[in-house]
Amino acid sequence: MDLRLLEEIGLTKGEIAVYMALLDVGSSTVGPIIDKANVSSSKVYDILERLMDKGLVSFVIKSGTKNFEAADPERLLDYMKEKKRSLNEQEDKLTKFLPELKLKQAMHETESETTVFKGIKGAETAFQDILNQKEEVVVMGFSDVPENFQDFLVRWHNKRANKKIKCRAVFGTELKKLLNLSKLPHTKVKAHPLDNPIAILTYGEKTLFSLANDNLWIQVKNKRLARANKARFEELWEQDTVVTKGFKAMKHALYDMINNVDPKKGYTALNACWGDAESKERYVDFFKEYHRDRKKKKVNAKLLFQPNVQEILNKNLENYNEFCQYKTMPYEPDSPVEIFTTENKVIIMIQESNPTIITVNNKTLAKTFKTSFESLWDQDAKIVKGLDGIQDIFEQILASGSCDFISAEGYFMDMRPKYIDEWEKRAIKHGFKMRNIVNPEAKGHRITKFPFAKTKYTIPKEFAKLSVIWIFANKVVIANYTEKEPIAFVIENESLQQMYKTQFELLWKKDKL
Repeated sequence: MDLRLLEEIGLTKGEIAVYMALLDVGSSTVGPIIDKANVSSSKVYDILERLMDKGLVSFVIKSGTKNFEAADPERLLDYMKEKKRSLNEQEDKLTKFLPELKLKQAMHETESETTVFKGIKGAETAFQDILNQKEEVVVMGFSDVPENFQDFLVRWHNKRANKKIKCRAVFGTELKKLLNLSKLPHTKVKAHPLDNPIAILTYGEKTLFSLANDNLWIQVKNKRLARANKARFEELWEQDTVVTKGFKAMKHALYDMINNVDPKKGYTALNACWGDAESKERYVDFFKEYHRDRKKKKVNAKLLFQPNVQEILNKNLENYNEFCQYKTMPYEPDSPVEIFTTENKVIIMIQESNPTIITVNNKTLAKTFKTSFESLWDQDAKIVKGLDGIQDIFEQILASGSCDFISAEGYFMDMRPKYIDEWEKRAIKHGFKMRNIVNPEAKGHRITKFPFAKTKYTIPKEFAKLSVIWIFANKVVIANYTEKEPIAFVIENESLQQMYKTQFELLWKKDKL
């Protein structure tokens, strides 16, 4: 066995020897470990302590003596993941620290001039220097800044625009006052999910580091530094894809979408859902608040939900009853990935316990996703398989308020009696109505005993072996129970629904077989 891999992930030779020894001997005092691992007694306790810190060894007390045990080898993967997380955190901290390091470097370069300004008067002096020249200023802006300094910047940018000095700026998505500067002439502004307390303004040969939270502004005159910061800005400015993580970032992305989209054109959502099973409740709560705010803004939405979501929909219909249309997908995806599309933006959201949000500002891609969405939206028919699919249709008929059946004899009810108990209570509460035409042998089955159901026994018993037809809203469902799992064809077409409705009424008027 090649144990060099364990060294590569950060274990010492002594730690590897002791861990492998414990895997061989099992729960043990230090004596057998020393013999098996061939380590000195003076070092074994220190090695065991380090392994316990890494989560690779534990101990139990037996008869007053410590017995050490090796953790499951799969713990090595957890150890690697923890190291990876730690490295990622260190990388993030270093990224935030880089501007200070670059500043320190620049301050000691030849031909550099550094001036430090403090307080609001110092800020006025520093920013006035930009107005004393004519070159474009580019700004890698703040993610957070005091309200009074935002007001100062708004006044300053108005002066700059009046002097016809061009400016391109990137600000954090929360800084609404600064994002509104895009309305000024000679000004272009983009929102970006920045995490940066320092703004960097570059103009000519100079760079101004604005530490507004500390009331500190540092101006550096250095060509090399200015070129480097200008290059960094151009990379950020041209970037059309942004990846963020977390519920806060998800909220920023979706609210930015409804705050800036044309309300009438609105947005589409493909594969709409409420996250993975672990986080469903949190997503339901978030989207309840989100759609309440969307309705206040009168932003239109077209949503294509995953199949088998109707039960949650029924409990949250108030979220989707205004400025909203929704359908279910014609196929069943197996991932909590939802795609939001506006005219010029696509947001791909992986709805896990810690969501990942991929925002792409690209009109061509948005058009492609919009076309795909409309193609699925316009499909009249889809296939539903399994008891979960039939249960979802029961939720749909409950939401519609009524349903007419031809030859429904209660197969699903026999398979899901507990669900039907709860469904019947809700149906009574909501005033649901049902009519059913079956053969006489179905008399006495639960499906004929619902207090809201009317039943006629006017079709031959041979119909029991054929399809069941559901007619409700603008849909027709043709369900078959001949396979191991039921299969249903769901057709969403008003003309076809009217045809089957007419057929039902003709049969309903018939009093005899």
